[in-house]
Amino acid sequence: MADKPSMTLIQPSAAQILDSPIAKAGLDPVNLKWLESATFTHHDDSLERLLFRQFVQLDNNSADLPMAALRQPQQAAICADPCYLHPDQTRLRLFAQPVNLSLSEAETLVDSLQSLFADHNAVLSIESAMHWTLSLPELPQLECQALPDMEGRAVDPMTMLNGQDKAQWLSLWNSVQMTLFEHPVNQQREAAGQLPVNSLWFWGLGRTDFQPSPWRCVYGDQPLLEQLAMQAGVQHQTGLGSLQQWPSMPAGKYLWLADELDQDATKAIAQLNMQLSEMRRQLRARQISELIWLIPHFGCYRFAARQWWQIWR
Repeated sequence: MADKPSMTLIQPSAAQILDSPIAKAGLDPVNLKWLESATFTHHDDSLERLLFRQFVQLDNNSADLPMAALRQPQQAAICADPCYLHPDQTRLRLFAQPVNLSLSEAETLVDSLQSLFADHNAVLSIESAMHWTLSLPELPQLECQALPDMEGRAVDPMTMLNGQDKAQWLSLWNSVQMTLFEHPVNQQREAAGQLPVNSLWFWGLGRTDFQPSPWRCVYGDQPLLEQLAMQAGVQHQTGLGSLQQWPSMPAGKYLWLADELDQDATKAIAQLNMQLSEMRRQLRARQISELIWLIPHFGCYRFAARQWWQIWR
């Protein structure tokens, strides 16, 4: 099977189906039996953490991801991304994805916050509307938590940062929140029924030690995947038309980040069924040598074509 392609597929939204007994029951029983026969490993990795793992050796003891070094590899930096902290009874819950700032809103907010970082000789810059980076003379002594892993989760201000510089960065964090409170941009957003930006999230420290890459090519329309592939010196293409193209690809290891499934549950189940049936068919016909199916916040399924006879014996 060495002359057949080996496929690693990352499926961003499949957990919504596989983690729901009702939705999962809508899958074809044959596909369900096939999944049950696979080697499965549970994990709770976010999409971003899964993508990093395909290129970088991560410290499994760290709650952070080395995003700042990827954004600004030539200087000391920390991510300072805009977010919304929602008071939920006795705790705060963090949301970044639903905020969806415009570039002009981001520029106005950054201008208002810039003076707060003068004492640190730091400059706040915009990578994109929702991705901001703070450039510093040297990296702070901090232990942070990766923003993608915190999405929708409770935030404890006393444990969100650790390390030698924790006190001064928590003080800076409080100053940021005071500046953003009732900021005109936020007032306009709330009047329009949009979430305000009432905080920044400091994260992204660490080194990007790229490992020799196994990938012949990676596919996916996602900026982080493109950045990682470029830094690793791996060929990247924004899209791979369909799973049916896999058997015609030359031998080698390929990584494909699939598009999100449809937001409509019925359509999403139908899409996933079709994909599972096609992957199963290719493995049975030995058109691909193996399939590694990675699902954020759920787990990893591993299939090998040589094991097919064991499934149905």
